[in-house]
Order: sequence, then C-alpha cells, then structure tokens
Amino acid sequence: MYGSKQNKIDDMLSKISGAVWELSAVEDIFVCFVNEGKKSCTLKMSTGIFTDFRMTARFEKNILEQLYATKRMVILDSPSFKNLCLDTFILNQIACLIILPLMYEDKLLGLVGTAFKKSGDAVENKELSLLQQFTDLAGISLGKILEEYNLQKVIRSQKKEIK
Repeated sequence: MYGSKQNKIDDMLSKISGAVWELSAVEDIFVCFVNEGKKSCTLKMSTGIFTDFRMTARFEKNILEQLYATKRMVILDSPSFKNLCLDTFILNQIACLIILPLMYEDKLLGLVGTAFKKSGDAVENKELSLLQQFTDLAGISLGKILEEYNLQKVIRSQKKEIK
C-alpha cells in the first residue's frame, strides 16, 4: 500500500507542476514535498533550469521560514535570492523566483517554485493571484490524498486488532 500512496502523491505533484507550467507560461519549475516534523523539503520534480537543482540547507531553511510565517507566496528578486546559496548556473539565468506553498488545514505540505529568466517576463498581479488560488486548491487536493491514506491505515490497523 505504501507504493500506492507514494504514486498518488507523485501523480498529484506532477499534475500540480504541469498546471503551474501552463498558468505561468514558464518551463522552469520545481516541486517539493515538505516534512513538517523535520522542517525539511524533498525535491519531487523539476524542469527547465531546475532539472539538476540541488537545494542547499540555507535555501531550504530560509524559504520554509518565510512560508511558515506568511503561508502565502514568496517572491524573491535577484538581490534577495543571491544570499540563498543557489547554484551559480541558476542565479545567472533568473531575475525573479516565486515560491508557492501547498497548504492544507494550516499545514505546509509542499511548495512549488517557478523562475522568470528576465525581468520583462515577470507576471502581473492577476496572474500571481491565479497561481496562488491554484496552489491553494492543489494543497487541498494533496491534503485529501494524505488524509485518505491515513484513514485507510487506521482501518487496516483496526482490522488487524479485531483479527
């Protein structure tokens, strides 16, 4: 059963990544699953310049702190993310980095990052609002998958006790 949970989560994160790609018209995206207990991220998928993305501890800590504090998107311009120890290859190509939280009932389940390569590529406020609304809904969907899995786990455990 574990494999099926992981497949559902990976499938959902893949759909989220694809939708963000379409909504933002940007191919440079990464999606991470967040372990709230450990306050850590696991990179699940990445495209474009993030294909070989390795998240540094400093980047992870800073982004998670900001997402936990605001529970809303974090927009970093070039001066802001230069201090996050991003790969030089990535730093030299992007002008703006947007990190969107995947929230469910006040829990941070994951995050989606997308980069804009030139300042002229930056999205307008209504597009940012649409991305935030989408990730709000995507977080609920991801949360429901995890909730369903946990419920099935409890039922299996109770069945074992009954036997």
